[in-house]
Amino acid sequence: MDYLPESKFVDVSQIVDRVRMIKDEEEKELMRRASLLNDEACQRVINSISAEKSEKDIVKDLLEIHEDLGVEGLSFDPIIGYGANGANPHGTVGDRYLKPGDSIIIDMGGIKDNYCSDMTRTVFWKQPSEKAREVFETVLEAQKRGVALVKPGVRFCDIDAACRDYITEKKDMVSSSHTVQVTTSVLNVTSTEIFQVLTKLNVNLE
Repeated sequence: MDYLPESKFVDVSQIVDRVRMIKDEEEKELMRRASLLNDEACQRVINSISAEKSEKDIVKDLLEIHEDLGVEGLSFDPIIGYGANGANPHGTVGDRYLKPGDSIIIDMGGIKDNYCSDMTRTVFWKQPSEKAREVFETVLEAQKRGVALVKPGVRFCDIDAACRDYITEKKDMVSSSHTVQVTTSVLNVTSTEIFQVLTKLNVNLE
């Protein structure tokens, strides 16, 4: 500013956002390809999971899988969260090992042709507890209700409300006196949303 005293900064973020929100057919195809590649990488990550591997070990597997698939880089630092660690939004990958019944949060994305993919998936090691299964089914049904409303002209807030209202209806199924050390999500549900769901259900994560 010292060199251009008569100038001022103007925020053009909204202009860029409006231009970029409409994708042409080529862009949409590139986005699909990046997403499908991430699907393949995620399935390979799931197949690599074992009781002998820590969260950090799975991240190492992910990097090798990306290289094998020709992924050009990470969209963000991946998150692998075992058990209660998966309920921590943007949690830190550590040296934890699996216990039977643990949920495994996989939050990952890669770059292909300058387009970033991003997904969150949850799987269980061995068999989930009955309480974890109940939470999973609640979130799954909430997601289905939201997806069913998606169409041009429907507001995001109304889709969000359909999901949240169902969860509110079901919250009494989990007593605050119970402690559940596993969490769950469904396809395309972020770890932050999982935390919010469990909070609404009064699930103790300690």
